Order: sequence, then structure tokens, then C-alpha cells
Amino acid sequence: MFITGVTPITLDSLSSGFNIIKHITHKKEFNALAGFTDEEVQYSLTQSIFKKCPDIDKEALLEKVKIWYNGYLFKEEAEERIYNSTLVNYFITEYNFNKCIMPNKMLDSNVASDYKAIMKLFNIGDSDRNYEILQELIQNNSVTGELKDRYDLKMIPSKT
Repeated sequence: MFITGVTPITLDSLSSGFNIIKHITHKKEFNALAGFTDEEVQYSLTQSIFKKCPDIDKEALLEKVKIWYNGYLFKEEAEERIYNSTLVNYFITEYNFNKCIMPNKMLDSNVASDYKAIMKLFNIGDSDRNYEILQELIQNNSVTGELKDRYDLKMIPSKT
């Protein structure tokens, strides 16, 4: 099974045997489990877009894909940030192979609809503090925080 995204899975309180799984999210060795590495993205683009459109500027296209879809890091000590696999696959399928041009829309609207749910989370707990964290993310292009073992809407969100 391959799971991507931020959907919480609880490791307890389930009636099935699924609660015997091992939680590996915080292990450095598994940082790239929920996304694509640089090498995997380059291979995918080579086998699809670069094969059909050999005359395009490959470095410029790789840089554009990196800007839009790379940046995930689930463990600070991990050596490599990973790409959002859903959006990389969207980009490849929406690429215009006949004209060798990128899609007009760089984000899949199915993914963008999730942002409404994320915005609702900003009203949980201290919404002013939540927006301060968002502002820090916008200004610094990153926010460091702690991944929690449990997802509980009763808990007040914080950076740590």
C-alpha cells in the first residue's frame, strides 16, 4: 500500500488488525516514502516529456517542476527534500506533448480543493497565532515544527 498526503491514520482505537502497524513517519530512512526524489522525477520526465520533446530546455523545465512541486521534508535530518508525487504525475499527464509546452494550470484542482479544509484548521485554537505561522511560512518559505503522533482537533495547534 502507498499512501500520500496528510490524512491522519490512528494507530489505536481501531477494531481491525490495522492497529498493529509500525509508525515510521519520523524515521529519516523513510523520508522519501510519500513522494518522489530528484532522481525519480528526472527519470519520469526523461521517459515521458523529454522523450517526446527532445528539443526543449530540460534544465529550465526541471527547475520549474522543482519550484512548484519540491520541498517536502518529513525529518529535518533527511538529506533530500521530496516532490509531491500527485502533482508531478498531474504535470506529466497535463503536459502538451503536441506543442511541447507546459500546462496553463500547474496545480491539480482536485488538490487545490483541499486548501479550503486547511483554511478551516486556522480557526481551531488560537487563530491569530495560526496566521502568524502562515505569515512566517510565506516570508521565509519554510516553517519548522514537530510532527505529532496523534491528530486531535481538541488540541490547540502550535509550531511545536
